[in-house]
Amino acid sequence: MQPSMNSNYKIDLDSLRVIEAIVDQGSFSGAAAVLHRVPSTISYTVSKLESLFNVNFFEREKQGVRLTEAGQELVRHSRHLLQVADDAQRSIERIASGWESELRITLGDLVNPNALLPLFNHLLEQSPKMHIRTNIEVLNGVWDSLATNRADIVIGADIFIPEVIGAVSTSDLGNFDFVFAVAADHPLASVEEPLSHDDIKPYHVVAVADTSRNIPHRSIGLLDGQAVLTVPDHKVKLEAQRLGLGVGTVARQLAQPYIDDGSMVIKATEMGSDRPFPMICAWKKHHKGLGLKWLVEQLQKDEIKLQLLDVH
Repeated sequence: MQPSMNSNYKIDLDSLRVIEAIVDQGSFSGAAAVLHRVPSTISYTVSKLESLFNVNFFEREKQGVRLTEAGQELVRHSRHLLQVADDAQRSIERIASGWESELRITLGDLVNPNALLPLFNHLLEQSPKMHIRTNIEVLNGVWDSLATNRADIVIGADIFIPEVIGAVSTSDLGNFDFVFAVAADHPLASVEEPLSHDDIKPYHVVAVADTSRNIPHRSIGLLDGQAVLTVPDHKVKLEAQRLGLGVGTVARQLAQPYIDDGSMVIKATEMGSDRPFPMICAWKKHHKGLGLKWLVEQLQKDEIKLQLLDVH
């Protein structure tokens, strides 16, 4: 016969709750009162536990009881175990109620993360114990987090969905408009438009590093044989180009203040000028949690979309 799963354990949660009550109340009778039990059941629980370990957990005194060294060690562990059990129970109850115990959100590095904070506040009001975990990824790193189940939803992904993702639902956020821009004192600033590949190729292109762990990395706007300066995200890319360290396309929404003050200029190229770069949200179709459902509904509102694309 297979042994039961708890056959090797001498301690059960009910016994630990009894011990905790005795310590909190200072007596067996006090523990019996708060646990709504008769005192004899409290004494029996403690005696049985002490017999199993062949050690006393309490010293009986006229004024109550006092923990022995073994009792202190038991209580030290019991408080942690009871907290873990309580947390597990609450998590299961939240799942049973439809609210996730954890919601994992990956953001593309272009979107404004602050736009989500009021939404998080509402989620936590509805489910106070929910753990909301966010992180930022770049290019295919966004999709990789969904493919490897490190995210329940991605916000600010591009529309080039890798085949490995599987069945997902998507929602449009809007476009970032990418333009070729250089520092006002860069040699290309004074070259006649449209710029050709031969004009651009002698200068470093500033590229963002794809953070994907499994899906093949992707790069944008690189010419064969062109020297590359790789930076961690689009904001650093913009700053590098503003300082004249290299050239490349940038999101107009990010670059607009520098274009307005004249420190950067937009240049037309053989590929054209403005190129829309659509942004979407995506989530696995099998996810049924109320938290994600509510968040998706909010992300379809125009005012939320505008805030996510407002990067200033």
